[in-house]
Amino acid sequence: MYMGTLLALAAVVGLLSATDAQSMAIARNGPPTVRFREITAETHGRAPIHIRDLLHIREIGSEAGELFLSPDRATVAFQLREMEMERNDYTYTWMTYPVNGGVPTVIGDGGDLITRADADGIDSGAPVDPVAQWSVDGRWLIYIKKANGVIGIWRSSRDGRVVERLTSDRADVIDFRVLDASTIVFSTDKPRAELRAQSKVRAQEGFLWDDRFDPVYSRLPLPDTGSQVHLRAVQVDGTQERDASAQETAEWYQATGASHSSRTTGSVLSRSGKRVAMLKALDPKLQGARPPRTLEVAASSDSTNAVVCRAAACTGTISDIWWGADDNQIYFMRHEGYDESHRAIYQWTIHGNRVRLIYETANYLTACKFLDKGLICLLETPVEPRRIVSLNFKEGVLKTGYDPNPEFKAVHLTRVQKVEWRDVYGDATFGHLVYPADYSDRRYPLVIVQYRSRGFLRGGTGGEYPIHVFAANGYFVLSWNRPESFEVQAKLTADEIQKRRVSDNHEYISAVSALTYVIDALSERGLIDPARVGITGLSNGAQAVRVGIIHTTKFAAAIMSQANGAPLSYYLLSDKFRTYLRFYGMTAPDGSREAHAFWDYQSIASNVDKIDTPILMLLNESEMLHAAQNIVALKEAGRAVEAYVYPNAFHIKTQPRQIESSMVRSVDWFNFWLRGVEDSDSTKAAQYVRWEALRHEQAELLASRRKNGVAVNPLPPIVKTDKVREGNPLAERRIP
Repeated sequence: MYMGTLLALAAVVGLLSATDAQSMAIARNGPPTVRFREITAETHGRAPIHIRDLLHIREIGSEAGELFLSPDRATVAFQLREMEMERNDYTYTWMTYPVNGGVPTVIGDGGDLITRADADGIDSGAPVDPVAQWSVDGRWLIYIKKANGVIGIWRSSRDGRVVERLTSDRADVIDFRVLDASTIVFSTDKPRAELRAQSKVRAQEGFLWDDRFDPVYSRLPLPDTGSQVHLRAVQVDGTQERDASAQETAEWYQATGASHSSRTTGSVLSRSGKRVAMLKALDPKLQGARPPRTLEVAASSDSTNAVVCRAAACTGTISDIWWGADDNQIYFMRHEGYDESHRAIYQWTIHGNRVRLIYETANYLTACKFLDKGLICLLETPVEPRRIVSLNFKEGVLKTGYDPNPEFKAVHLTRVQKVEWRDVYGDATFGHLVYPADYSDRRYPLVIVQYRSRGFLRGGTGGEYPIHVFAANGYFVLSWNRPESFEVQAKLTADEIQKRRVSDNHEYISAVSALTYVIDALSERGLIDPARVGITGLSNGAQAVRVGIIHTTKFAAAIMSQANGAPLSYYLLSDKFRTYLRFYGMTAPDGSREAHAFWDYQSIASNVDKIDTPILMLLNESEMLHAAQNIVALKEAGRAVEAYVYPNAFHIKTQPRQIESSMVRSVDWFNFWLRGVEDSDSTKAAQYVRWEALRHEQAELLASRRKNGVAVNPLPPIVKTDKVREGNPLAERRIP
């Protein structure tokens, strides 16, 4: 079953290379091994999970989370983020917490949401991670804050009694470093006056269609932000703002790591300043995107006579290095385990070259800061949002310090297993399988959420698909982490890896093979109904949705937060991005046979005759034109499709009410198509009138397929239900 499906996919591409064929041949001996590992039991809370429970979670930091340790190592500072649904906005708060435990202290308002355009002027909508640093004397926390539309540098006293802005509104601040007891150097975008003048000239004289014009993103040239960095300096007390001197500029680049050798990363001086720990490449020939590196130590004045750590644990992906109190102890964090999904803390005693494992976890441990006897970190698990924890080196035990969401313990969450397998190329992949509420020995529908699975299982990449709420509604949910190809990244450069992903539709075949394998494995275990599988996706995840619904019959319903990939999209891209595509071998759809094969393979518009899956599109305004050709082609072919556009939304939705809307619609869509369930909420009546019309068209399509000898799955009967509360699991009581 496995190889038949995959070789059929390869035949569709018609470009299978010898290497790919050899990789596929590996699987001919039988299906891949799919391992299931128990990682959490059901939580003890009694209240069923509600979408608002997810939206009201208070988050420490942003995507990655961060802690800022005071110079005396007694206090950490952090930014707390909370959605304000009524205002459709966020509240940011700066807080401090004693490393030995206690009560957190509010020291300042964190301002407004900050998103940042890249060097090309494209804003993805992703929140910027908080930036902060303590003053040298530890009296002030200095941080970046957006207030009244201006991104500047502020400071709060340690007790929060004094809060002051340090920089002018001349330009938006990007980053900063406290160089010494008196001076801060910071980088800014172009001055605001220059940007206004540039915009005025373009409005009056027209603008050039060049690299800064992306007609999908905006009908005006992209703002000239992020392309040039201006360095400024200011005193710690907010006086004497000016351009940075040559010496300050040099210190800035040294402090931000821009002067590090490409062959050596992670250099850390010991407390005495006499020794330096480094990560160096094992083999100069293996300089890929993630070359294998090993830990070594040398005198800071002479790095030629280094002591190399000989233990296997000292080689691989080492993300953090800390010196102990003396020059003989080093502690480090290593990414290991299946597909590097575990985090492990080690101690290396240099004299004697001994390495000891202190702690290992499959949970998401990050932002660790070194204390004399341990670490203080952030931790999240599949069923627990991010919190502050401490690790004692001697005992190797993790203890919870500050939990910003104590009320979340009242919520009932279901059992979670980790699933590990490989795609057809042999690349490792994994996911977290969340069990349905009230699980019993029968088959359930499955929802797949993509494309990163780490930490608390909130809503997948982009945060729009409520994993635990799906489970509470009676689904198995697979939170899938796409293949990362870490083993290959040791040997290939970033460009070579990108070409590998693009060539012969490698990335698409990888995704479809991985999903095919795991769906079949779950079905063979008797867990899921293979006729009722739904899939969701944003960005790379949306790519997997496209090729999945085109080249397999695995999916009975789909939801996409992006619908790119149509041939028309190529002509709507900026000059710069089309040059980027051509570099990787992707030319215009009317170009070579290979280009046609690439676009035709993954374009919905080019394959509507193959698509039976009902599709809900939850599109952002900044990318909606990419979806136009796909939507029109589907509608004109009589396929079940509904599309929503979210105004002022970027690649990643950030407005709380829009995220809530996406979550509610996602639950409703899958309940309708996979379970035959309609919410009796009267405000949704028009929605179900439209969907029942789509269902009628879908029934006619399936009947036609069946008449032509194609095996199709029947649609589930419709059941209307009482609404408990918006976003909650639906009460399974029929309406008279």
